[in-house]
Amino acid sequence: MPAERKSISFDIDTLAVLDRRGGMNLSGQIQTVIHAYTDACRAGFRDVRRALTRSEAQLILDTMNGSVMLMPGSLEHWITGGTVMLGDGPNAESRDVWSGIEHNVYDAIGLDHLDEKWEIDGQALLEKLAKFDRLANLALLDWCQVMWDNCHTDGFWEEELKKFRA
Repeated sequence: MPAERKSISFDIDTLAVLDRRGGMNLSGQIQTVIHAYTDACRAGFRDVRRALTRSEAQLILDTMNGSVMLMPGSLEHWITGGTVMLGDGPNAESRDVWSGIEHNVYDAIGLDHLDEKWEIDGQALLEKLAKFDRLANLALLDWCQVMWDNCHTDGFWEEELKKFRA
């Protein structure tokens, strides 16, 4: 497939990441990173789609309206969940932490009663989200951003939401 030329700009930190990878030309590096990212999201989204119902996905989208933003340095906040070790040696302790998505959903259920709005079991949804690994959280976060970036595209949401069981 012939390449289409586009002019794009990168900040210094992004260029440093690409330069560190070495090897191919810059266009090849960018394509490699983008394909790796989209492949990872596709793999993680399979787990998300299997776990969530359409109403649960809609609650998450409702929750993430205005707050989902993939920005440098914010990714760890959004996707980290599970158990982390605090400290070293014999005084180390483990603590359960929430992903940013799970925390936002928890607040949306507790404060805004979105579980009632979308007619779902809020506690069951939180339990599902707690089981998501980083890849599933990344895929869900990316999907939410894509959905909100395309909120004015005719038919886009309807087609995407069909990917979930009713």
